[in-house]
Order: sequence, then structure tokens, then C-alpha cells
Amino acid sequence: MFRVGPFFIRNLSPVGKSVKSYLIAEQNPYKSVEKLSEHLTKQGYFSFTPTSEAIARHTGVAPRTPISIVETADEEGLISEVENFSRRPK
Repeated sequence: MFRVGPFFIRNLSPVGKSVKSYLIAEQNPYKSVEKLSEHLTKQGYFSFTPTSEAIARHTGVAPRTPISIVETADEEGLISEVENFSRRPK
């Protein structure tokens, strides 16, 4: 797990998978993870933010903070984009 600014990034993929899935959550639930997801999509990443209800249907537990899921083979690029986004004024 990485911490980049107010965001936590966790690799969700099994070892050996070429395109990895990352879960991004915020330290504080300000909903800027949704803006981050939009930013990453504009940068060419496959990124989406499922609703709390959708997550609860699949896991049985609703998250307390908003999350986003990103799929990419470029972990360093993803971390760099999240760093750049977290430095921007809100």
C-alpha cells in the first residue's frame, strides 16, 4: 500500500497479472477521489468510482470513505499522476 498525499493506493491484483487493479481511497472523505478518478480518465487510465450501494451489494459492507478503482500496467505513472493531482489547489 502506498500513501500519496491524502490518498492511499493499494494493489488488488494477483501476482503475475500484467494489467493491475488499484484501489484508491482518501484519508478524509472529501469526495475528491471522484475528481481524481475523472482526472485519471482524462489522462488515459481506466478509472471508475463505484457507489457505496454497489460495493455493499457485492461485499455486504458499505465503505466509510469514497473509493476509486484504476486498471493500469504503469504503476509508477499512476503514482505520479496521483501526486500531481494532490498538489493542485482545490
